[in-house]
Amino acid sequence: MLLSPVLGMLDTRIRMQQVLTIANRLPHPDMHAVFASANSGVHTKFEAASAGTRELLQELFDIQHSLASQSVSFKPVEPFQAPAPAAAVANGGKASKKHGKRDSDHAAIDAYWQHVQQIHDSTVPVQDEIIDRWNKRIDLTSSAHAAGKSFKALNQVRVVLR
Repeated sequence: MLLSPVLGMLDTRIRMQQVLTIANRLPHPDMHAVFASANSGVHTKFEAASAGTRELLQELFDIQHSLASQSVSFKPVEPFQAPAPAAAVANGGKASKKHGKRDSDHAAIDAYWQHVQQIHDSTVPVQDEIIDRWNKRIDLTSSAHAAGKSFKALNQVRVVLR
């Protein structure tokens, strides 16, 4: 069925709205240093939250991949493999002192966004097809009603314009 995976993805997106709203209220990355300097436990909690976020994203990508693979309409997208955490990437497991961790974090974020873009690109043709089909149905329904006697005001305008 064509609509089942799309409806599943839409339902997931709707359910994620509250999580996204809460995440948008979190401090921005440039404020992390201020929080970390104020309390030493912030860094540990931030790393735990970061690891949890990576796990959640991996699970969401896996769910999305399984939903998309149930439909023949979607272009296949390879399953997502999360990049290694920043500390294990640079210099054989040792990040350079100043920019290594930041650069590998940016690379990891870029990998996540590239996968999101691939998923989006694979769903656009199906979404466009569904939207076009529903637009045609609405156009046919509204023109059928307009041609009938149910819209007397429109019929009167047609008579006046003739």
